[in-house]
Amino acid sequence: MERAITGFSRDGLADWFATLECGHRQHVRHKPPFFNRLWVESEEGRAAFLGQPLNCVRCDRLELPDGFVVYKHTPEFSEQTLPAGLRRDHAIKQGSWGLLHVLEGSLTLHIHGAEHQ
Repeated sequence: MERAITGFSRDGLADWFATLECGHRQHVRHKPPFFNRLWVESEEGRAAFLGQPLNCVRCDRLELPDGFVVYKHTPEFSEQTLPAGLRRDHAIKQGSWGLLHVLEGSLTLHIHGAEHQ
């Protein structure tokens, strides 16, 4: 899934990684011939890539970003008590993630922009 680059940092080995709008981090190494990203070696090059899309494989796998913390819990719902708003198109605030626990039965979830269903 394509996500915009919002920043850059170095890891403990001094390799560059990009922070993506989803909260995931992804290495953006310049290691020819496998990774040809000379742009990551200069401040100007990195600045030019801010806002550019990068494929986020962790979003493709529906993984929560490291370090995210719970800010809200909802009550448990049954088929009878599930709010009507959750039965239709529902969105959470930008930069948030939702974690669903199905305790009994099944759930069909359609994620806009994702290949998963």
